[in-house]
Amino acid sequence: MIIHIDKILPPQPPEKEEGNKEYKRYLKCKKNSEKEFIEKRASQMLYRLVEGNGNAIYLLGVDDNGKIYSLDNKVIDETINYLKLIAERIDASIKVVRIYKNNVCTVRIKLCPLRLKNIEEGIL
Repeated sequence: MIIHIDKILPPQPPEKEEGNKEYKRYLKCKKNSEKEFIEKRASQMLYRLVEGNGNAIYLLGVDDNGKIYSLDNKVIDETINYLKLIAERIDASIKVVRIYKNNVCTVRIKLCPLRLKNIEEGIL
């Protein structure tokens, strides 16, 4: 579900190493290394999902220091498509995408409850 928000997403505090929030200016990779690109980011996404008890929030158009970068629509679409591929890789799904007036997005991702239970029980 994509929701357009008629507000500006303000600068954010610097990203924390722990927790379920991940900042990304955008996602882009070279086509010949897409598999490696997705694997690396799938591991990162899974970490954020476990930290959030099965829920994670990705902020797109936001650098690690919290600075905001407006994205053009093509970059937003490409980044969301990569997030979908990454989420599918780890049995997660995108629940809500919010696109703010300044072309910055928040993406809510949920891990399959059975996958989370298996991770918690040490069954990978």
